[in-house]
Amino acid sequence: MPATIVDPTSRITPWPGRFERVTTTIGGQDRSVNLYARHTPGPPNTTPFFHVHGLGGSATNWTDLATALQRVGASIALDLPGWGESDPAPDGNYSITAASRWTIAAIEAVADRPVHLVGNSMGGLISIRVAAMRPDLVETLTLISPAVPGFEAPTDADPRLALLAVPFLGDRLQQRYGPGDDAMARAKMSAAICFAHPENIPYERLLQQRDEVAVRAGYPWANAAFSGSLRGLVAAHLHRRKDHPWRLAATLDVPTTIIWGAADRLVPVKRAPKLGTTISGSQVHILDEVGHTAQLEAPVETAEFVVDLVRRASAGREAA
Repeated sequence: MPATIVDPTSRITPWPGRFERVTTTIGGQDRSVNLYARHTPGPPNTTPFFHVHGLGGSATNWTDLATALQRVGASIALDLPGWGESDPAPDGNYSITAASRWTIAAIEAVADRPVHLVGNSMGGLISIRVAAMRPDLVETLTLISPAVPGFEAPTDADPRLALLAVPFLGDRLQQRYGPGDDAMARAKMSAAICFAHPENIPYERLLQQRDEVAVRAGYPWANAAFSGSLRGLVAAHLHRRKDHPWRLAATLDVPTTIIWGAADRLVPVKRAPKLGTTISGSQVHILDEVGHTAQLEAPVETAEFVVDLVRRASAGREAA
């Protein structure tokens, strides 16, 4: 393990956090919401990492990676509206566009400089949009299995995910297949989808996921946040406007690294080379025997790629 990387297993519990009152403009109206962000300490006067989770995730998805990176920079891990500890979206809008605006507002609220933006899955899609809309806020961009559109699908994906995006039917399915009383079973099912080797998950992480599932089941907005976010993800894939994710990716001019698990069952790894070609100057790293959430399943390797990106970006600025 390189000297710059901290052993992720040295941190058992999630990093502490606090609520931030964040305001942005959506649909021509100012909206405000309390968003929860977890903070990992780092060296003073360094660029912080800002982490954005995927569908069904939360800020705790970044505990291991934030721990591994703390010699390089502090980390801020956001709970998107309706997820983790954050309040629900004040207008019920869980679109990718709205989530991107909340992320921009959160960066402006909690960071005193541009950030190293890191996004996984849906959070990767949001991060592409943030970097395209506000490149002044993004020093580097790390995309971990970003949910960029494609027409192929993994053959072993859970078919209920597509049905959950259907209005009314999705709500009924969530009630039927929701956490219920067996939060541990739900936590294990999520791990089986996202990990190539779920049997290797540290037991304390599984317990934390179980507890999150149980707590989330008590939030009255949980189903709406899940189905709304999934519908927003599907809508971003289907539209062909100028802000389509692939078109936005082609406009990016920020140092970027793309990390993908070869065993990703949710977003096929075959999209990685195309994305690497689309984002000028980006580097692509494929991790064997890793699934959809490399920051959880391979935090040390992921951290090494992130640190390399930071160093390359720094060298490029100095050369300029």
